[in-house]
Amino acid sequence: MTRVTFLARRSVMPTTKYVLFYKPDPAAFPKAGALFPSHVAHFSAFREQGRLISFGAFADLVGHGSMGIFPSKADAEEFVKNDPFVKEGIVATHEIREWTDSVG
Repeated sequence: MTRVTFLARRSVMPTTKYVLFYKPDPAAFPKAGALFPSHVAHFSAFREQGRLISFGAFADLVGHGSMGIFPSKADAEEFVKNDPFVKEGIVATHEIREWTDSVG
């Protein structure tokens, strides 16, 4: 069975979402505590507006960072652009990847 055939037989069709991966700068951690409330306010506002599906850190924050799932690439890009953790250097690098949500 091809992937297309399999997906066509499902009752829930897959949707495209965008996953944001953050990699932190451990040297910047001392200032993260002071910025955390504004970071939380930032992702909470996106969540309330329906522009953020989920967001959180991996258990190994230093090694794996954190991630967020967004309904559009534009939402993910705007989130990064205005995130206090990015602006103040807590986030060393980020990447946005297109992702197919097969569960819906």
